[in-house]
Amino acid sequence: MTDGDIQLLEYMKKEGDPVCEGDILFTMESDKVASEAESPVSGIVLKTYAEPGESYPIGSLIMVIGKEGEDISEFVKVAEPVADVEAVSEPEVVSQPEEKPIKQDTSDVKVSPVARKIAERNGVNLIDIAAALKLDRRIQVEDVQEYIRMVKTEEAPVQDVKSEPAYDSAEATQIPVTRTRKVIADRMYGSMVSMAQTTVSAELDVTELVSFREALLEKEEELGTRITMTDIFSLATIKMLKDHPLANAEWKGTEIHTYPYVHLSIAVATDYGLTSPVVKNADRMNLPELSKAIANVVDHARQKKLLPDEVSGGTFTITNMGIFPVDAFTPIINPPQSAILGFGRITDKPAVFMGQISVRKMMTVSLTYDHRVFDGSDAGSIMRDLKKYLEQPALIYQ
Repeated sequence: MTDGDIQLLEYMKKEGDPVCEGDILFTMESDKVASEAESPVSGIVLKTYAEPGESYPIGSLIMVIGKEGEDISEFVKVAEPVADVEAVSEPEVVSQPEEKPIKQDTSDVKVSPVARKIAERNGVNLIDIAAALKLDRRIQVEDVQEYIRMVKTEEAPVQDVKSEPAYDSAEATQIPVTRTRKVIADRMYGSMVSMAQTTVSAELDVTELVSFREALLEKEEELGTRITMTDIFSLATIKMLKDHPLANAEWKGTEIHTYPYVHLSIAVATDYGLTSPVVKNADRMNLPELSKAIANVVDHARQKKLLPDEVSGGTFTITNMGIFPVDAFTPIINPPQSAILGFGRITDKPAVFMGQISVRKMMTVSLTYDHRVFDGSDAGSIMRDLKKYLEQPALIYQ
């Protein structure tokens, strides 16, 4: 699947269903953005042409809506599903090299185009696959692969079971790589190999910050939002970026572009993978406004309702792993940005405070930066200022 494709996720209206203008017809996904298709007219779903779970070029005919009994013979299927050749791992050929692909009468068998091609190439019958695996659904690539493995196992000579350890016969679990997972993998790998990434960390005493946040929780009704630690981290980060424009920048090869605004990306873990929705013009917001904006894009991310504008244009990213037992980690830069901040958990530790050892709220913050854009001394200044704001949160407002 390429950037010009969409994946049909689910039909909300099926053939024969009545439709009103504005009804949701189906859900689809492009890159990491899921969206809903609304009906532009009222009528009846006369025909659907696409299969859920398959990918199609943008512009493909998915559905026809019209009046009952209307002639739709003029409509034809615009495109076949797109095969993701990188994600399909074909098994070894079972048939002899001289055998020709089987021509099968499978008009009653539902099968994906890629699965059909693999079956024909390996000389296996789709009806046999459906019967052997007891399928009452569409045959997929993994079904063909599983059937071929079964055939190879049945044809293999019987060996003395004592000659091989039991664990050697176990097969590895194969987890298909989803399109979203592949996008994340490509972006993370591309980020690591295209930048001179270096990470520095600092341990902060955030005892006052925790008290500051607790005081804000008591004003939740007055503020109109529940302030989170991520909200406060974001505001402190924006304050820091105003004094360190190279951290809010992009490497262009022959020049460095610094931005006069902060479009803040927030790393969000979802059930479909990691994404980074963007709060545009975050530097123009006060804490309650920022809190509401972050909550809005995070909610959109987890419901797979992010709009294209909400996943593009970020100038700096923060990622908070405070809900996990993680003290420090190495965040990877979200390209083409020049830096990213990672926040670990807050935990009680013995620390020196006012000349005495006492239990304090401690947290480790890590900054990964592109060494092409700025140097270690700049990174040190960034961490110094961030430490100042987070250890004395009243300074964020000054």
